[in-house]
Amino acid sequence: MISAPPDQNPLHAADACFRRGDDQGAVGILLRALPDAASALRLREWAITERRLDIAGQALQALAHGSSVEAEVGRAIDLQLRQQADAALTILQAVVHTHPKLATAHHHAGRALQNLGRGDEARRALQHALRLQPDYAEAWYSLAHIERASGRLDEAVIAYRAALRLMPGLRVALLNLGITLSALEQADAALAPFEQLLQLDPEHVDAWINKGLCLHILGRMQDSQQAYERALQAAPGHPLAHFYLGCLLNEQMATAPARKHLEAAVAGNPDDADALTELAGLLEQTNDLETAAVHIERGLTRSPRHPGLNLEAARLARRQGRLAEADERLAQIAVEALPSRLAQQYWFECGQLQDRAGNFSAAMTAFERGNQLAAQSPRRRQIDRAAFPRHCDAIAQWLAQGAAGAQAQISDPPAALGFRPAFLVGFPRSGTTLLDTMLDAHPQVSSIEERATIEVAVDALGAYPQFMSMLNPESLARAQDHYRAATAPYLAEGFPGLVLDKLPLRMLRVPLIRRLFPAAPIIFAVRHPCDVVLSNFMQQYAPNEAFVHFDTLADSARMYDRIMRLWRQMLEQLSIDAHWVRYESLVADPEAELTAVCAALDLDVRAEMLDSAQRLKGRSRIQTNSYQQVAEPIYRRAAGRWRNYLPWLEPVLPLLRPHIEWLGYSE
Repeated sequence: MISAPPDQNPLHAADACFRRGDDQGAVGILLRALPDAASALRLREWAITERRLDIAGQALQALAHGSSVEAEVGRAIDLQLRQQADAALTILQAVVHTHPKLATAHHHAGRALQNLGRGDEARRALQHALRLQPDYAEAWYSLAHIERASGRLDEAVIAYRAALRLMPGLRVALLNLGITLSALEQADAALAPFEQLLQLDPEHVDAWINKGLCLHILGRMQDSQQAYERALQAAPGHPLAHFYLGCLLNEQMATAPARKHLEAAVAGNPDDADALTELAGLLEQTNDLETAAVHIERGLTRSPRHPGLNLEAARLARRQGRLAEADERLAQIAVEALPSRLAQQYWFECGQLQDRAGNFSAAMTAFERGNQLAAQSPRRRQIDRAAFPRHCDAIAQWLAQGAAGAQAQISDPPAALGFRPAFLVGFPRSGTTLLDTMLDAHPQVSSIEERATIEVAVDALGAYPQFMSMLNPESLARAQDHYRAATAPYLAEGFPGLVLDKLPLRMLRVPLIRRLFPAAPIIFAVRHPCDVVLSNFMQQYAPNEAFVHFDTLADSARMYDRIMRLWRQMLEQLSIDAHWVRYESLVADPEAELTAVCAALDLDVRAEMLDSAQRLKGRSRIQTNSYQQVAEPIYRRAAGRWRNYLPWLEPVLPLLRPHIEWLGYSE
């Protein structure tokens, strides 16, 4: 702490400390100067604002002696601290009447009025205090708090920043400025006050949690997780830290740890409807519908109008075929008041429900609104929309120049993986997840669903496909080693069977796969192009460089056209042998289609591959948006769905028609 020189006024020294952000130094000076009235007054204002009630008590006691007007203000403050705002306001109004230019009286009258729910009067009282004393940092903070409570967030930001210009170390102002910027969906800007607060107080739990939330919104998952974990180090049982960490892990499909943290959040705060909502959502996504229903009912008993719980209840009812009940649940939600993330979920769920009910125009409107909101999210703004088209351009250029390095060489090293790899590809929403769960039910098959495996090998080699022309025995062996290491976490030790490595858009990397593993089967999932384009438009995807191109039917069709033209060129130019599995055939006659694909994989057909309950028994969480469909018995309602949306698809049919014909479909 900084001490004032003997010949220096303690108040001036403390103010100098406050101005440079050294609040603790200022407080030390003021405490040592007690019972000096001016020092006690300065200390009182800071301590009340920072909610340091121990220090506030010392300052109030120092001012209580005598009959000064600030003693009366202090008496009113003490009543406020005892939840007696009415009595406090009576005293403060009397002080203001006799001392109309006393800024502190107007300040604390404003605080009392706000506590009594009289927000407009409170604002006027604070504004009057600031006219009397423009450098009154604590009054700026109180005004900001009133503005935020009334929904005037931009004005609140201005007032918080005014307080911090005068007192850069005012911790409550730093915290609440960050929270307000987050509420304005300015996560990038919100990080700065949280980080400044953590420099002042490395153990500030709320700052760690809110920093983690900003990083989460921005898609910086690892940094966000570290922030939440740091909060739990400072406060091991903190329900909110457990909740947000559980949300992050849930989004990353880390089911077991996510569930552990969400259950800890509920245990720490049983009435937390948000935590119950997230936990129920996780259980629904793992197809544990019975337990999900228990948590939803528990939450709705306490909070019957909670939007998240009603949304989860609607989703559960839709999945179980209770469409009228699902519609009633959605009707409970005031969508215009929802935060953006929840509003997206609402509209996509509304679209699914209306589609299931046969209300196709309403469904299309809902999906359009959901996609519009998704396109505006802060995380989406971090993604370079031109990145994936550039990647496609690079592949097209490589193919046009002869696809150097695509053909196997005698000197290529054999892959000693210890298992047989096979790769399942196809445009997203072409039935890859359904086929994957069927094949994974075979005892000689182990599935790796949508994990970075080949991608790890690609990263080790450089920029794909540019490095293809430079492949040699050493680089190929190194890439094979990277692939083997990348698959290891997802396989039982020593597993000798067939490893089905599924990632739909990996079809663009099949030339490298064929060079690394020339004997590995390639399974290509096929579905009617119109159904594929429509289904991608209907999904609420976690954003990445590819999926940001599904916001509209037109964008989805352009994406489909670009990738499928590249794929067709690869098949023809490089003579790639792929086994086709047609989605429509798979749902119409699964046994026949499975028999054919098993023959291509040198497997026998097992009865459990055709039983949805057996397929999912013991399987970990489905990693894709198809988790609902594959949990049901095989149904045909998704095949040919596009015909219900023909009026909306007609503008993109010219783009899709060549693919419809090439794949053997009809309009």
